Amino acid sequence: MSRQETGTDTRRFGVSQKTIAYWETCATPPRSDVLPKMAKALGVRVEEILGDTPLNAVRKPGPVGKLQRVFELASELPRRDQLLVAEFVSTLVQRHKKAS
Repeated sequence: MSRQETGTDTRRFGVSQKTIAYWETCATPPRSDVLPKMAKALGVRVEEILGDTPLNAVRKPGPVGKLQRVFELASELPRRDQLLVAEFVSTLVQRHKKAS
């Protein structure tokens, strides 16, 4: 992601222009507390910022599933709580696989 893609007003992310320039030139991603702010300001998901999905990719039309909405809300939780959600879901999925 470049400064052109984020826009010139970096204050909405709570970081300096220099910080965004650093993210552009190194493999270190933005801090976890900044990612949700960036995603919201850019109208994308955090995964799109971190992954290979282009920021201008067209989203699928139609309603968003309940599970996706829950995970999007969970992505705004503090990191420790996100890990608890991930652990719970992983355990639930593993139990389901064993029962099948």
